[in-house]
Amino acid sequence: FWEKSREFVPFRFLNTSKTSGNMYIPFGAGSRVCIGQHLAWLELRLAIALLLFQFKFEHAPETPELRFVVDWTHAVVHPDKDMVFRISPTQNDTCVLKSLNR
Repeated sequence: FWEKSREFVPFRFLNTSKTSGNMYIPFGAGSRVCIGQHLAWLELRLAIALLLFQFKFEHAPETPELRFVVDWTHAVVHPDKDMVFRISPTQNDTCVLKSLNR
């Protein structure tokens, strides 16, 4: 992809005209895809489900007025400022995390 690709030349990344906006592929692609990719995505979904089960996420009043911005380079829509949430434990009778540790 680059000239002298086996040499350490960190300055090559300053000129982004040769690079594409979608080069970050954390698990690889094609025939060399990471064999743990599906397990990692499953664990991520499980972790999010546990967080949503154990905690209540609420919009905090100190969150500024937000506008959503489109980043066409990465095909992402994101807020222009940080969102602030309040997190409090839920009143679930069963603690999933303790039962998983047994």
